[in-house]
Amino acid sequence: MAQGLDDSDIAILIKSRCDDALAYAASKGPKWQRRASWTKLSSLALSAAATITLGFAPLTPWTAVGFVCSALVTTLGAVEPYFNHRSRWVGAEKAIYE
Repeated sequence: MAQGLDDSDIAILIKSRCDDALAYAASKGPKWQRRASWTKLSSLALSAAATITLGFAPLTPWTAVGFVCSALVTTLGAVEPYFNHRSRWVGAEKAIYE
């Protein structure tokens, strides 16, 4: 904080910084939401395309089990970034409403 300010000036400065932070959260929240949705949908689409393409190949039973496990890991990996972005825009919305 700046020295030499009285209590009312410090309160105004803190309120100004809080307002700036809320404005930032309000402006970035929708962007984070769009990125989260785009990341999830594109990753899931690529995972589905890979699963369908590889599913046309003749597989032995153990190869099929490995293939299914690989597809599940890919799907979980595709969903994981969604939750990271999601926490950002949920936090931004929470800050705005509080």
